[in-house]
Amino acid sequence: QREREGEELRLGGFSVEELERSDFDANRFVSTARRSTPLDELCGSLALHLANLRASLIDTINQDYAAFVGMASSLRGLDKAVGKIRLPVEQLREEVQEIRDAAAAQVDMLDAKLAERRGLLLAQRRLVLLLNAEESLGRVEELLEKRVQGDHKGREREVAVVLERAANEHARLTGLVTVLEEDAAHSRQTLGQRLDALLRTLMVSLESLFASALADSSMGGDSTV
Repeated sequence: QREREGEELRLGGFSVEELERSDFDANRFVSTARRSTPLDELCGSLALHLANLRASLIDTINQDYAAFVGMASSLRGLDKAVGKIRLPVEQLREEVQEIRDAAAAQVDMLDAKLAERRGLLLAQRRLVLLLNAEESLGRVEELLEKRVQGDHKGREREVAVVLERAANEHARLTGLVTVLEEDAAHSRQTLGQRLDALLRTLMVSLESLFASALADSSMGGDSTV
């Protein structure tokens, strides 16, 4: 028994769509259907539905077969058309590959230029540091030689100011030398040796200044007595 209620196709009191569900269970369907539909009527309805499905399947096969046969004629000459465009497509592929290779070469060249520029900037920075350290160290050495060496008597305050300035400059230059890269090891070693010599000169000058101050203090105490 097949009925239409609106747009829904029904079979023996049940919707045909129920048979097409992904979770369809035959045992559950038969058990439920037997409560309202006799078993022989249900079998007849299912047989009728099976016959309709087979007829629809045959119609579909015939339609698809006709389309398949017609497709062969519609594709006639397609191989020649494909052959005509194959060569231009292959040429275009080669041109695109050449463009890619050229672009990659340009990128590699640009990377090399950037790396070279970074190296030049590092070398320039190192040179500026070296020149700064060399110039400052020369000024401090000259200052100590002219204004600290010799007798400190009567010049204690002046000498103390010079030594303080020299000590501050020594600390600054020591910081500059420590940031020099490994490839400037020779320059760093040379500057380090000069800074060590400057430090020894400072220590000697400080000891001399301290001894002079003690001597003046002692002489002042003796004259007071």
